[in-house]
Amino acid sequence: MKKTMKRMLASLLAAVCLPLTGVTASADSLDRCWGTDTHEAFDGLDPVNTYGWNSYDGYFRTKPMTFLKYPVSGDPWVISASPMENRIQFTLRSAEDAEAMVGVMEQFFPDIRASYHPEGWWYDSEGRTDGRWYFHGDNNNTWVLEHYNGTEYGIPDPAFKEELESGLLHDLAKSHLITSFYGWGATAFYSTGGYDGEVLNDYLDTNSFYAGRENGEAVFSEYTIDWDAVQAYLDEHHPGCQVERYEYHAEREESRLYDEGTSLTRIVTPDTMTYKDKFELACELYEPFHMPVDVLFLEEASSDPLLGHNSLENKGDVTLDLELDIMDVIAANKYLVGASTLCDTAKKNADISGDGTPDTTDSLAIMKEIVGITEDFQET
Repeated sequence: MKKTMKRMLASLLAAVCLPLTGVTASADSLDRCWGTDTHEAFDGLDPVNTYGWNSYDGYFRTKPMTFLKYPVSGDPWVISASPMENRIQFTLRSAEDAEAMVGVMEQFFPDIRASYHPEGWWYDSEGRTDGRWYFHGDNNNTWVLEHYNGTEYGIPDPAFKEELESGLLHDLAKSHLITSFYGWGATAFYSTGGYDGEVLNDYLDTNSFYAGRENGEAVFSEYTIDWDAVQAYLDEHHPGCQVERYEYHAEREESRLYDEGTSLTRIVTPDTMTYKDKFELACELYEPFHMPVDVLFLEEASSDPLLGHNSLENKGDVTLDLELDIMDVIAANKYLVGASTLCDTAKKNADISGDGTPDTTDSLAIMKEIVGITEDFQET
């Protein structure tokens, strides 16, 4: 009897909310989707093992995924994607919502309004956090909150890190201010780079390596490479690779990297080793022997981060307020009759069937979920 009443209620509510005419529209989706193991943008490229090597300013990014590709020139290039653990990113519904956004921020940074500027601002945190925060936006109403110069990815207090992400997501969504939200590690630094010459050439005996941060500044330590230990490691793990000393001679003046006659060391590899094999070996030797992986990454690529899971992507939540209720059905139906528009995230949430086009069937599915006929959009 109870189930019959639920079905009757669902039918009545659906009859009220369903549009007279179904107007469909294709749902746009993100052209990139950040993941922990694979990445759609890297389809067809060759992934390599970097052994945890941090490719670019590794202070707040860990274990990049690196891929090799070969341009028309034939020279190998590297594409690297590293999770950004010091960054929260969200998109406002409109530029007029910036002031309301600052009001939400004040709950976590009480005196932040004094530093606010519409194009972005620095904020020196005190108390629970250590270091500086940077807030900035762009012409597409996307705002970024980043932290610098601390420990534990810039936020010493893990509890505050969790509180900040969950609190911002909740308050911004409940205030209907945002259309997307990416928390810590849900965006990735994206960069491309390349090598000049062989991967395993031109090692100086004394090398500087990144050793952490002190008082907000990067600290580098000098280390003398133990070439006997390197050779012993190669003999055990990579037979056929040999350590070789030689003097550097520049073929052309513009290619001079060291003083003429500088004593250098290189690792001679078998002819059967591919460029990928050599790159992986260079990464493998970095941590135990502090041998540099000499790749130049382009900083400007960081302005276009890769996107992962959008916390507002929740099936049926058309209003993007983190709840499933009758307002989601109304929002879906208003969109279907052309009475309103939906952002990409809202359209994706409204598309219950996943066929790319929200329609009346999807609207009815949301209604069934609300009244309990379905659970997780499956018939019970």
